[in-house]
Amino acid sequence: MKLLPFELVIQVIEELDSSCSSHPLAYTRDAGVVAALCQLALVSRSMHVWAISALYRRVILPTPVKISLFARTMRSSNVCAGKPASVRALCIAGFGDRLSARSARNICAILHAVAPSLQRLLISLPLRLIFPSQPNNERTKRQPLRHALESLEPRHLIEFLSVRDELFLGQYGEGPVVWPSWTGLRRFALYNPVIDDVFLSALANLPLLEVVAFINADSGDLGLIPAPILPSLRRVLFVFRVNGQWDEDNFGEWELYFRSIGVKRGAPVEVARVICPEQADWFDWMNHQIVSGEWWEVGNSTEQPSSPKLN
Repeated sequence: MKLLPFELVIQVIEELDSSCSSHPLAYTRDAGVVAALCQLALVSRSMHVWAISALYRRVILPTPVKISLFARTMRSSNVCAGKPASVRALCIAGFGDRLSARSARNICAILHAVAPSLQRLLISLPLRLIFPSQPNNERTKRQPLRHALESLEPRHLIEFLSVRDELFLGQYGEGPVVWPSWTGLRRFALYNPVIDDVFLSALANLPLLEVVAFINADSGDLGLIPAPILPSLRRVLFVFRVNGQWDEDNFGEWELYFRSIGVKRGAPVEVARVICPEQADWFDWMNHQIVSGEWWEVGNSTEQPSSPKLN
């Protein structure tokens, strides 16, 4: 390795990192490429720095145990300073109907550590089930999670997906909405939002937003205020269960509303309805679409994609 020009070594690492998945927006990685990067990290000190940076660029944490271990790494006093700064994409998942105070602390530690550099965040957390009325929930879970999310660099975060519960939208619980402050968002997905004038006014705070996905959306009052311009918006996805509760009339109203935004600004907005394949498990299908990177391109096709594993 000493005989190779350092620029060539860096190029090899970058090529390995870029080839580790079938889609540039995937969260998962090919296990063989990950193993190769780990071996390169052991070659020399200089190689270690570059390989570790590539390894930490995309982090997927599919269980509370892995979340705990990664939080320990982020908290370590002798951790390489480049590790938190290298994280660009982060997936946090693996919970049932309960989020423990310990897991909440670990998630907060991770988010605070990677906040300055994080660009893409996917969370699947039982946020709706953190009831403020239960003892210590506000102090040990809701407030720390809110502060951790607020710590994310608003201009750097370009993609956010909350695929299981809404993210402090105001319908359940108190406090201001978190996400309108992330003004750099280009891709945005929320589960079960109420699409009304208040929600759309908040959405107008995202001038760079290109694609937005509403998962099992609920209908609210539309048309009481002028539709926001949303200068960069080009695609809106409405995602439903195959046998879910959704109203054709509501979708028609939403479609007309978002298409009117395109008419106002002179650039069309594509509106697509996506329905989970009948034979597929709802959450498995949705998570597979997202971690594979195909989520933002899915249209009216009901073909079930391959099932990438959360490694």
